[in-house]
Amino acid sequence: MSISEIVSMISSIAAVFAIIISLFNVRELVKQRKQTIVPELIFKEGKFSIFNGSNTPIPLR
Repeated sequence: MSISEIVSMISSIAAVFAIIISLFNVRELVKQRKQTIVPELIFKEGKFSIFNGSNTPIPLR
């Protein structure tokens, strides 16, 4: 094997590693995007009352 073949082989192996690393990066970005799409439900604490026939509120807690 000549030096040019060795250099070519090393650069090919480095390119394969770069592709593998970039695929892991893309996979992580897809996970993050899916997590941001999920809505976060926040219920505001409120005060509720039920009115009977005589208009006197019955508080709920």
